[in-house]
Amino acid sequence: MTTTVQTQSEYRDLPIDWLVVSPTNPRKTFDEDAMQELAASIRENGVLQPLLVRPRAERSFEIVFGERRYRGAAMAEKETVPVYIREMTDAQVLEAQLVENLQRQDVHPLHEAQGFAALLRLEEPKYSIELIAAKCGKSAGYVASRLRLTELAPAAVEAFTKDEIGLSHALLLAKLQIGQQEEALAACWQESYTGGSKAKRILLPVRHLREWVEHNILLELATAPFSKEDATLVPEAGSCHDCPKRTGHHTLLFEGIASQHDSCSDPACYDRLPAEEHRCRTEYRRGRQRQAAASANRFPRRVRVRRGTDRRRRPAGVRAQHLRRSGRSARPAHWFSCATEHHA
Repeated sequence: MTTTVQTQSEYRDLPIDWLVVSPTNPRKTFDEDAMQELAASIRENGVLQPLLVRPRAERSFEIVFGERRYRGAAMAEKETVPVYIREMTDAQVLEAQLVENLQRQDVHPLHEAQGFAALLRLEEPKYSIELIAAKCGKSAGYVASRLRLTELAPAAVEAFTKDEIGLSHALLLAKLQIGQQEEALAACWQESYTGGSKAKRILLPVRHLREWVEHNILLELATAPFSKEDATLVPEAGSCHDCPKRTGHHTLLFEGIASQHDSCSDPACYDRLPAEEHRCRTEYRRGRQRQAAASANRFPRRVRVRRGTDRRRRPAGVRAQHLRRSGRSARPAHWFSCATEHHA
C-alpha cells in the first residue's frame, strides 16, 4: 500500500510501520493487563482518537503523544492508524508531552521528573522552574520537588519504582545528599517478628522519617560558633548564607522540613571546618558548660521537708541553715529560758 503525505499539517491514516516512538516521552512503563484490554477495544472499534506526530524523514514520523494507542494498535494487528501531522520543534514536543502526561493519573512521578529535567536542559528556548510551573498549571514548589527526584540514590530509585516506599518518602529522601539517602532509607521501615523466623518489614509513616532526618541529619545554624557569612571557612563551598544546602536558602526544596529552624543539610561539609574553628566551637561549648555550672553553684537547691515528717531527722547543719534563712534559731526554746535564769 502506498500513502503519500501532501501537507505537513493534516489528518491522515498512516501505515503503522512508518511511526517511531519518541525518546523524550515521559511515560516509560505500560501495564500489560491494561494494554491487553486496550488492544481488544481497538480490535473491535479501531483507534478513535488520532495520534499526534511530527515528520522526521521520508516515511518516518515521530509520535509526540499517543504511544499507548500505537502499541495497542500494533497488538491488535492494525495496518494503519489515524494521525494528526504537525511541524513541531524539540521544545514544543517536550512541552506537549509533559502537559499531556500530567493530565493522566498513572504516570510515575519519576518519569514526570525526567520530563521536567529535559525541559530545563534545553538551550533554546530557556526554561526556568517558574516557567515550567506556569505551563503545567502547577506550583513552583511542586516542580522543584519533582526535579529533585532525578537525584535519588539508586537504592532509593529501586525502592520507589517497586512501590516499597511512597511518594512522600521519596520526596523527603530526595532533599538529602546522596551519601545520606541510603542511611535514611533504612529508617523508612521497621522489622516486625510475628512468630516466624523471617522478619517482615513494615513501612513507617513519613512523619517518622521526617523526625529522623531532623534529629540525625540537620544541624541548626543558630547555635553555630562561626559566622554564616564567612566564605573562607570552606572555600570550595562558600558561605553558609549562600549555600543551597541550607534549609533557609532553598525554601522551595525544603518546604515542610525544619520550618522552624535554619539548618544545614550537609553534616559532612559542616564538619570540614578548619582546626581553628573546631577549637572555637569546643571552647564555646565548654564556656556554656562553665556558665551553667556557675549558675548552679550560685543558686543551690534548697532542702525541702514535706509536712508531717520529723524535722529532727535532718542533718544539724542543714537544719540550722534552714532556720537561719527563715529568721528562727536552731537552739531549742527551753535553752533561752535556762540562760535567762542563770544570768539573773
